Amino acid sequence: EEARLAEEAEREGRERAAMGKEEARVWELVAREAEANAARLAAEEARLAEEEARKEEEARAEAESESRERTAMGEEEARVWELVAQEEEARLAEEKARLAEEARIRSRELPPVTEEGKP
Repeated sequence: EEARLAEEAEREGRERAAMGKEEARVWELVAREAEANAARLAAEEARLAEEEARKEEEARAEAESESRERTAMGEEEARVWELVAQEEEARLAEEKARLAEEARIRSRELPPVTEEGKP
């Protein structure tokens, strides 16, 4: 009986040891999978951070480009208004010259005026 009990105890010990080894292997696999998942997550986070940085850079570049375009448009508009002003000044100068010529012609047609202001 003692031999049978000793053999049974020894068999149970081996089974527990085998189960312990199997459990250790399972935990090792779980740990490896967790490490792999953490590495994949870190890689995905890095990729997302790069993508976000790229999009921010693109948005900044686009904003700068639009700003330059608005500045250029403003400069072009200023040039247009300057041309309009120059054309208006030229038109007014021509009109003034025309009126002066008309006044000169009329002054020749009028009789001379005396010092009292009478013709």
